[in-house]
Amino acid sequence: MTYFDGPAEDGLEVGELQDGLFTPWVDGGDATYVFGFQGGVMLRPRVAVPDALVGDDPCVQVEVRHRPDPAYDAPGELELFPENVFTAQLEPLSGRWESRGFDDQIGWAAPDGVRALVEVEARGVDWARRAEVAVRVVDSDGWDECDVVPRQSRFGCELQLVEGAMAITAIDAPPGFACGDEVAVTVALTPTDPIPEGCVELERTLTLERGCVDAQSLEVGATLDARWELGLTDACPPDTFGLQLEGCACE
Repeated sequence: MTYFDGPAEDGLEVGELQDGLFTPWVDGGDATYVFGFQGGVMLRPRVAVPDALVGDDPCVQVEVRHRPDPAYDAPGELELFPENVFTAQLEPLSGRWESRGFDDQIGWAAPDGVRALVEVEARGVDWARRAEVAVRVVDSDGWDECDVVPRQSRFGCELQLVEGAMAITAIDAPPGFACGDEVAVTVALTPTDPIPEGCVELERTLTLERGCVDAQSLEVGATLDARWELGLTDACPPDTFGLQLEGCACE
């Protein structure tokens, strides 16, 4: 298949499917991302062109390019995924032709709030059209400031990932010396990257076996580098806080 190789003219519509309908992206508006089966983050752009343009051959090649919007400090991982190329067959719908949604990967981590300049070129056998639009990337629920907390999807589990300095603020150990005794350890995390207030509970009281308190040399006033993984869905395993809670060898 040979596609038109001349310059692309303006006039392409680019958007996504919302409630079963093609919804164009607009400058300053939102574009919805989804997680793929293997955990990649994708936009699902579609293109639409006038009926008269397509003629007898509905085949199209679509190139999607994305780069950080220089007007904002929210680049995400766009520079790692600068472009993707797709081929498709357009379908006639109400006086124009539309493509399917393309699996356009833009990263691996949840990109809520990322600002992107998306440039799209569609080429048929004897025509080419283009569009460029500045969008904010959001999840299917729309914009929420807590969405800027880093997230990751793993086999149906969606996690918040928070890294920072974790201070041991209290240790409440019962009398005795048994390795398996439960000890309440209170920790407070100062995130490396600031997050909006109220989005993550940054002080927690964890239950550790006494042997794990000793094995990890935990004491009040100590500060550790930690990565918290906090489940947001029922498919997630128990939350982790960068400490081993049980099963430590005892001296």
